Amino acid sequence: GLLDLSKYVPSFISTALSDAGNCQGPIAMLLAGFVIGGYNIKSLLVNKKVYVATLLRLIIIPAIMLTILKILNVEEDVLILALIAFSTPLGLNTIVYPAAYGGETHTGASMTVISHVLSVITIPMMYYVFVILL
Repeated sequence: GLLDLSKYVPSFISTALSDAGNCQGPIAMLLAGFVIGGYNIKSLLVNKKVYVATLLRLIIIPAIMLTILKILNVEEDVLILALIAFSTPLGLNTIVYPAAYGGETHTGASMTVISHVLSVITIPMMYYVFVILL
């Protein structure tokens, strides 16, 4: 993409690579679903360190970044985009990479489940606090 090599690559190869890239998201979701489905939900909810990581990811880091942006008086559109970038839950990579290399996926599955469930509360809360109130 940076070197604009697409004009030198035959279109069928470019299309094949593009189509393969478009499959990565759904395949990651399927793999994550299979891994999470293999665990007892209660066992995913007991690791206290996961809650600390989730608190950092969903509240503390976004609050620090958004406070800095508020101090710098950035436009509201930039603030909303930063909120979206910093307040999203932990990604599926916490499951996909350990599963791909034969590692332990329990902690990653726990992080994914907890952060996605809590983000339903924290993202609107952060929006309310940093965009509407302040």
